[in-house]
Amino acid sequence: MKEFKLFTLTEYEKEEEYLRNKHQQGYEFVSVSMPGYYTFKKCDPKDVVYRLDYNPDANKDKQAYLQMFEDAGWEYLQDMNEYSYFRKEADLTNELENEIFYDEESKLEMLRKIINTKFIPVLLVVVSCMIPNVINFFHTDFNENPTLAIAFLLLFLLLLSFAYVVTRVIVGYFGLKKKYKK
Repeated sequence: MKEFKLFTLTEYEKEEEYLRNKHQQGYEFVSVSMPGYYTFKKCDPKDVVYRLDYNPDANKDKQAYLQMFEDAGWEYLQDMNEYSYFRKEADLTNELENEIFYDEESKLEMLRKIINTKFIPVLLVVVSCMIPNVINFFHTDFNENPTLAIAFLLLFLLLLSFAYVVTRVIVGYFGLKKKYKK
């Protein structure tokens, strides 16, 4: 079964919960391709915990990285956009066993890495590409070239979509930061 579901960079906990719920419904996560396209296979419903670890340096010593998780009982599934996907059966007696990070500082550090290595660079590139087009918008006579009006309408819709995603990431970031600092 294939399903599309989009999560932003800071919504990894929601993605983990989504994968867990699907498994409880009898659909085991197989893979994710192109952010948002999930593949599942039918399975017996079971409570399985999924965790994502954002670690852009994991490939430097991939074997040691994966061994660390395997030693803690986690099954490695795949990598996507520098996130590694892991799972194991839920331990209902000890909630800490269901975590890959046991302390809040580790969670905050992962969050800082996500924002600094993914979000800020992409934001800067997109904004720097958009500024010249927005400036051109104010110097264009749409009566002379109606096709440009359509192009700028599409650009405006793209800007609105981008602003929506940026807002979701920022709200997610501050929500997680507040949660982890408690």
